[in-house]
Order: sequence, then structure tokens, then C-alpha cells
Amino acid sequence: MKKLFTLIVLALGLVVSAIGLAACGGDNDNNGINDDAKIKTSETSDFVFEESGNGYAVKSYIGTDSTVKIPSTYNGKFVYIISSKAFSYCLQVERIIVPESVIEIEDDAFYYCTSLKILTLPSSIQKMSSSAFCSTDAIETVNIDSKLVSYIPNSNVKTLNIISGETLNMPYFNKLEKITICETITLISTNSYLTCNEFSVSEQNTVYKSVDGNLYSKDGETLIRYATGKTATQFTIPDSVTSIGQSAFYGCSSLTSITIGDSVTSIGYYAFRDCSSLQYNEYDNGLYLGNTNNPYLALIKAKSQNVTSCIIHSDTKVIAVSAFSGCSNLTSITIPDRVTSIESSAFYHCSNLTSVTIGDSVTSIGSGAFEYCSGLTSITIPNSVTSIGSNAFEYCIGLTSITFNGTKAQWNNVSKGGNWNYNSAITQIVCTDGVVNI
Repeated sequence: MKKLFTLIVLALGLVVSAIGLAACGGDNDNNGINDDAKIKTSETSDFVFEESGNGYAVKSYIGTDSTVKIPSTYNGKFVYIISSKAFSYCLQVERIIVPESVIEIEDDAFYYCTSLKILTLPSSIQKMSSSAFCSTDAIETVNIDSKLVSYIPNSNVKTLNIISGETLNMPYFNKLEKITICETITLISTNSYLTCNEFSVSEQNTVYKSVDGNLYSKDGETLIRYATGKTATQFTIPDSVTSIGQSAFYGCSSLTSITIGDSVTSIGYYAFRDCSSLQYNEYDNGLYLGNTNNPYLALIKAKSQNVTSCIIHSDTKVIAVSAFSGCSNLTSITIPDRVTSIESSAFYHCSNLTSVTIGDSVTSIGSGAFEYCSGLTSITIPNSVTSIGSNAFEYCIGLTSITFNGTKAQWNNVSKGGNWNYNSAITQIVCTDGVVNI
């Protein structure tokens, strides 16, 4: 029964991998997969096989070729394991193609393959040792299923081709130049420290797309990641973009100017962090980004954490994530009527902030927006607000009530995140038609 199960798993793995390769090949002719198909499978005599269960394991490689395409079958059975140290010290090997029959790669399987530069790993692999590529640091091009990316040494990889998978946790590779993303990827988790020169997404992908080498949502409304390895000094965010994603420009040292269109209403965590050359538009004690018509569209951050006051420009629409985070000397703030969004942690730990007046256009107060504002005693929220994020007023121990310029029914309809008032002193919401007790 166990043998039958393994055979079924292997067969399904072959089918799924074949479908994935066909789907991801698409327009990415240089992703290495089409090239892999043209390469002749290595002779079985170049390997030592060991029977294992209902198939075979590659025990060792004894050939002399620089390009190795491991056979998927031997003696009519699947080759499904690459054993420990099977390719260790194969110093002449420059390219390895692992077939879709393989489901496991053991410890140190490719130990000290110091000339290995091109590697293909299919989606069939279910188990791989973290030491599989120990001391194999010359790899430059990887064709790989998304779930296996973290197993690859990061020191020299220049081209990363995601050939299959659904979820991609963006890696950090020291010298990465290009990432190619296949059509099956539906969820990408970005890495703040990711640097590359180009993103390329299959045109068949229904969730993501690339434009001029940058990564966007398919509808173009979210700029997910700018290719921060570029050397350009100026960038204009397309008019279609309404949201700038988390860490979108993180660590981009070359850009001196970023133009943000009027359509942008949301800016994610660390979007412009460590953009060491970026020049901001200054007004009072705030640093802004915007466009020719409105240079003060988004308040990105305070000029310094030591500010005691800040007059927010009347044309500002977005107060970015962590804009005043840690400004413990700030005592009061008035948010103008054109502001529509107070992003997460915007006033986090402004411990001496005593009063806040929010303009009539704000629709959302982000998670942790006023968290640890322990000195806050007065805040007025307009009835335009439809959502308050989690932990928004956490540890506001001096705030006993909130003035809400709307009815009790309107307050009750406001979406509130978990623990929005956790460990605060808030006991009531003063509405236009009465009080809501908390």
C-alpha cells in the first residue's frame, strides 16, 4: 500500500510539474526552462543508483560532464531521491537539472560544487535539507519552485526564475539582478532588503504584472516594489496607482526625486525608508512628497523626532505610516480637511501629545495610529471616518472619551479593528445625539 501511495505521489508530481512548466514558460523564453528541455538527459552510466522503496536514489555522480541532467527513471522505476553527498566535490559540474520525479534532496547532496552556476529545481520536491547546497556559492542562475527559494545560497545569485508555485516569499540575494515570476504565483510577500534591477512577470499572471521592470498589482493600482537596484535618479509613479506598497522603495539609494500622483491614497510601512538620496518638499516641520500641482500631497515624516509642533499643509491628503512615530515632544496636532487617510503608527508613542483634531475628510485611522499616546486627553473624530484600525488607541491611558461628530448609529457602523482601545482609559464616545458607553 505504501509503495502504491508513493507511486501515485510521484505520478501526480510529474503531472503538476509539467503543467506548471507549461504555464510558466509563456513569454519568458530566457527563464532557462525552454533551454533545459533541449539538453540531453545524462547517461545512466554516469550515476551510481541505489534501490530505495519502489524507486531509486542517486547515490553518487561518477561522470565528467559539466552539464548534468539527472534521469527521471532507471530500470523502469522513478528516480526520486538525491542522496547525501551524491554530488559532493563534483568540481567540474557547472549546471544541474533535477527532474520532476525527484521528491527529496538529502543533506550535503551538492556539497562543495564550487563551479555550479546554473540550477533547476522542480515543484515535485517535497523535502530538501537546509544543507543540500552547503559550500556551493557560485550559483548565478536558478530556475526554481517558489517554496524552495530559501534553500539556495544567496551570495552570487544574479537571475532568479520562479517557474512554479503559488506563494513567493521574496528572498534577499546579495547580487540579484532579475526576478522572473511565472503565472501561477498569486501571493508575494516582499522582503524589505530585496534589491534587484528588474522584475519580469508572465503576461498570463492574473494577480501581478511588471511595467518598466517594476512590480505592480495586475490592475496597476498598487505599486508593490520598485526595482531598487536601478541607477535612475527620478521616478514618476503612474497615475493608475492608488496605493504604494510596504517597503516599495526601501533602500533605494539612487533616487533623488519621486513624483506621487493625486490618485494615491495609501502608503505602506517603510515605503521610503533608507532612500538616502531622496529629496523631500519641506513645509513647517514636515517632509513631503507630491507632484508639480501639489508638492505636499503626502506627509512622509517629521523633519526630526524632536519637533514640538507641526502645521500640516492644507493640501495634504495622506499622513504616511510612522510619520510622527517617536516624536515625544509633539504636544498638539490639527489634521487638515483634505487629509483622507491617517496611516498606521502615524503618531505612535507621541507621549506628550495632548489634543488632536481630525479634519472632515478622513475616512480611515490606521492600526496603532495613536498607540502609546499616553498624554492624549482630547480627540475629535469626524463622521467621515469609516474604519479604525487595530490598536489605534492602545495605551492612551489619559484619554477617557472620544468626541465623534456623528450619531450613535454612525459610530456603531464604524469598522473597528481588534483591541482598537486596548488598555486605554476610554469609557465613552460622545456623539451628536448622545453617548455610547464602551
